[in-house]
Amino acid sequence: MKTKLILAIGLFGLQIGISQEVLKDSINGQNQLKEKTLNEEQQKILKEKEKAEKEREKAIKEAEEQKKKAEKELKKIEKERKEAEKERDKAEKERKKLNDAKNKVVKLKEDIIKNREKIEKEREKLDKDKKKGKLAPNDEIKRQEKIEKLLNKATELQTKLEKAEIKLAKMN
Repeated sequence: MKTKLILAIGLFGLQIGISQEVLKDSINGQNQLKEKTLNEEQQKILKEKEKAEKEREKAIKEAEEQKKKAEKELKKIEKERKEAEKERDKAEKERKKLNDAKNKVVKLKEDIIKNREKIEKEREKLDKDKKKGKLAPNDEIKRQEKIEKLLNKATELQTKLEKAEIKLAKMN
């Protein structure tokens, strides 16, 4: 009976030993399963983070492209505005030149009329004084020279008027 008892205790001990190893394996299996699921979850989270990062980078890149397009469009609009301003200034200058040319023609015509009137007055004075006999020979020469100067001025004004009219005609 002793042997039976030893055998029974041995079997019982062996049973406990084997059963404990199985428990350890199942615990290890559970731990491994937990680790595996934990690793899978971490990988999922990591993939989601990478995906989110890629989307964020893509959004940033698109925003930068939109910003560049907007800046380019703004530069284009600014350039067009400057060109329009230049054209307006150019047209304003041309209009001013045209007005100046017209005014010059008008002024020259007025000067010619005034000059003719002066010539007529001087001739009338000269003729009047000649008829009365009040003129000294020096006075007559001086008045003739004055009339000559006025006639020269008249021809000068006439050539200026012709040039101004030609210039005005070219502008129109």
